[in-house]
Amino acid sequence: MIRAIYVLEIGAAVLVNISALTLLVLRYIPFPATARATGIIGVCLLFFSLEHFVGLGSLYPLFLPLTALSLFVIWSERAWFSDEAFRTSEIVFLCALLYGALWRLSFPEVVEDNDRLADLHRVANYLAGAKLRPIDYWLPYQRFNYYYTFRHYSAALLGRLFGLGPGESFTLAPIILPALVLGLAWEFLTLVRVRLWAKLLSIAALAIGGTGISPLLHFVTSPSSPDFFSYESAVEALIYNSRLLGLFDSSVATGTWQAVVGETPRSVRLPIETFGYQYAIGGYHAVLAGFLLQFLALTIMAAIPRSSQTVCSRLEFVLGLSVPLALCSNAWVFPLQAALVGAWTLWDRRSGTWDVRYLAAGAGAGCCSCFPFSPGSAAKPATCISHSCPRKRTHRSRSFWSCGGRFWCWCLLSCCLRGAFRSPDS
Repeated sequence: MIRAIYVLEIGAAVLVNISALTLLVLRYIPFPATARATGIIGVCLLFFSLEHFVGLGSLYPLFLPLTALSLFVIWSERAWFSDEAFRTSEIVFLCALLYGALWRLSFPEVVEDNDRLADLHRVANYLAGAKLRPIDYWLPYQRFNYYYTFRHYSAALLGRLFGLGPGESFTLAPIILPALVLGLAWEFLTLVRVRLWAKLLSIAALAIGGTGISPLLHFVTSPSSPDFFSYESAVEALIYNSRLLGLFDSSVATGTWQAVVGETPRSVRLPIETFGYQYAIGGYHAVLAGFLLQFLALTIMAAIPRSSQTVCSRLEFVLGLSVPLALCSNAWVFPLQAALVGAWTLWDRRSGTWDVRYLAAGAGAGCCSCFPFSPGSAAKPATCISHSCPRKRTHRSRSFWSCGGRFWCWCLLSCCLRGAFRSPDS
């Protein structure tokens, strides 16, 4: 009971500090979900860059002063709570936190599957607050410099500020990060004036959706367990709904499916991880950071046409910052993030005005902040050399089509049908 009360108190303190940070950033970016994500990213990136030069150790002494200051900020900025957009954003964020907590606390174990043990190890490496790059606890003869771990550092920073251990930090961070994504998704849909029922449907699809094969799942696969509600059946359904599409291994395919497609020696697994898949597996994978940067960029793109010139410059700065940030958050999506921001920049400048100063300033600030993260760059800058990747280690066009091509097709279809989803006052 005492432990539960302590956890609730820490959770309340985290919420108070997040709300205060959001209110502070709202002075400069008047979009609640964007302000929330920008504030958290900014604080984490500031410490991340600084601690590559000097380790700050334990930050727990800041817990009470920061919380007291946060309460003062909330009281001073209480007028924001009469704003409907801010209240709605806070409610959506809170509901997303509760949904994530329900999943996380239902399956709190940290085991070797789905990289949970490895992610816990990465968070633990940063908890001491030593100068980065820290000693690798798993391989103590070397520094921990071989993974894009900005989200792990951020989880450890949360634990250092609130006096949490590696387990608590690893439990709380995967609740907050997806909630930021869902909050941004809601704000994006609001900015493009999507109807309420369509917003609710879209958020539900993002949070729990898979590849779309679930209506046909029982015609395609034969469950290994006859009990539909068993753990084994649930795990299989999760994997098939999230990772598999197309052909199925004959050992799991139904007779009807085999009659249609014939014998298949192996399953075809999509090289993706959907957003909702992370909730079910208790993951803290790099894909979550990729979704955060993607939805932050999309929300900013939707907010810029509705903003003043001053606010536009700040939004463009954050938009530029999101590109290099992908390198230390989820390097796999760096080309896609750069392509997304670059394509929007070209499209937005079609009127003839070409001013990318703030966008470039954000990208430059991100590069300067993330550069110490590059393995060996802080000690040996001359060793930062780009290398070409062997052909056999690159994705083929078929993989790109399955991952990216269909996404752009859905975007095009959504644009064509957007009139059906717009509110009457748009």
